[in-house]
Amino acid sequence: MKEKVYLETDDEITSVIDKIKKTKTDNAEIVVPQGATLIQSIVNLKLLKRQSDLLRKKIILVINDEQGINLAKKVGLNIKTKINNTDGLEHKIDNKENSIPETMQMKIDDNNDFRKNEVINNKKDNTEKNISKNIDRNFFSGITKKIKNIDVFSAKNSPTDSGIASKREVNKFFKLRSKDKVHLLSSVNLRSFLIFFGISILVIMLIFALILPTANILVDPKTEPFTTSFDVVISNKVDTLDIENLILPGETISHEEKSEKKEFNATGEKEVGEKARGEIIVYNNYSSDPITLVAATRFSTSDKLFYSTQEITIPGASIEGGVAVAGKTKVRIEAELEGEKYNIAPSRFSIPNLSSDRQQSIYGESVSDFTGGYSKTVKVISEGDYENAKNQLLESTFDNMVESLINKINIGKMLAVGIIKKEITEINSNPGVGEESDVFELDMQVKVFGYLIKKDDISVIINNKFVELVPENKFIINDDIADGIEFEPIDGIVSDEDSTTAKINITKQVAWELDESKIRDNISGKNTEEAKAYLIQDNNILDAKIELWPFWVNKIPKNLKKIKISLDTDNNGGNITDN
Repeated sequence: MKEKVYLETDDEITSVIDKIKKTKTDNAEIVVPQGATLIQSIVNLKLLKRQSDLLRKKIILVINDEQGINLAKKVGLNIKTKINNTDGLEHKIDNKENSIPETMQMKIDDNNDFRKNEVINNKKDNTEKNISKNIDRNFFSGITKKIKNIDVFSAKNSPTDSGIASKREVNKFFKLRSKDKVHLLSSVNLRSFLIFFGISILVIMLIFALILPTANILVDPKTEPFTTSFDVVISNKVDTLDIENLILPGETISHEEKSEKKEFNATGEKEVGEKARGEIIVYNNYSSDPITLVAATRFSTSDKLFYSTQEITIPGASIEGGVAVAGKTKVRIEAELEGEKYNIAPSRFSIPNLSSDRQQSIYGESVSDFTGGYSKTVKVISEGDYENAKNQLLESTFDNMVESLINKINIGKMLAVGIIKKEITEINSNPGVGEESDVFELDMQVKVFGYLIKKDDISVIINNKFVELVPENKFIINDDIADGIEFEPIDGIVSDEDSTTAKINITKQVAWELDESKIRDNISGKNTEEAKAYLIQDNNILDAKIELWPFWVNKIPKNLKKIKISLDTDNNGGNITDN
């Protein structure tokens, strides 16, 4: 029986294919109204032909539109111009007056069957009654003969009364025969039971032989990659797919989320330390006049430089008791560089800026050790550490946000991941760049903007490209329509407006179509080794697995409907139309 599918004038190709998928039979008549969108484009009809072939649906287009008829003929679709009002049941009644309604005829037939059964049952009852009478007649005849054979009048065998002895024998005889009669089956019932039992055994054997055995053939097909790239426009201002101009209806989506706080290691290094410091006495044996030395005057000892921390005024020399006494003053000085090597013992210091003759008369001496000098290498947060941590945290936060968005997407839609715009709206680092620390913490606020599109629209576009680029004897292997599809922004720019232009890169696996009818015909009745040898001799089949059920079956069933052929989904996935 052909199932009818009625289309609306504005039904798109995706809607038509969906209606065909929902049909419960393999044959369908597609009733197309005048001026329908479906028959305005030969691309639509090609897609319809390809999809019906993949679904193994035999369809007939019912069209009155001359242009649609011409396009359908070019594509190779079956067409007709009239609808069967009886859905294929074309029984005619020539004499309405003499005809009997179907329900009345059923009642009459039921009554006739009832009468026939009643006659048969009556005959059966009469037969059983006659048999019963014959059995009873034979039974009592046997009793009479048995009684006659009993030695009633003999007194030799028993001292008791002969009448009593004979009565016991008769009662015993009647008891035995009565017991035998309870278990007696008529020959008619026994014969019926045996016939029924035999038929039941044959039916069970037939079920085991024809109905139970099944063969599941799992085929690993030879595949090759199918790749193509093209630009599309995704817009939330359109509602339907424009195949010719490659405009996809899209839904814009945005989301903002705060990242978790993460700790990162610092890799920057720098030298830190303190300068050694101490106190010296500066002497003036050169002049009786005071000498002034500016702040940061250099003092040298053992190739080490020190600087004064303040301006110095050294009193002039004097004579006391006929002896010249140098003028002197105390001053603090610090090392030129950090480090422990400047922690020196008491030493004599010269002043390099003075002339050599003056250096002998103006000099310094320390009376105690210099202390506080040290240096070491420490970890600091470098600019590179900060940038790397920022990028890592952004990517992990972005991935989590995308996963959250995908989990909230309705079935039938997909997120164009490659063209999602992301930006950091706030970032915090503790400690900051340049500060001394082995580790630092970072957190940020991230905002994303992207587009949702329908999987059916992508499927139609891919099939359209497939029709253009791939021979008809091949089909696309795919587990999910989103697999093997990547979106790429044009010139690396992602727009956050109502529409954007992007490149779609498609990579799918293509396999050769298998002649399943021919395979079933050639492997039925063969054992698994023979069947597998036949399958793998096909250049388009890499391997095959054969499972027979129940376990005692060792050959492929001859009932072709019990042979199921499917692709090895572990290796390749399903057909693109099976989303």
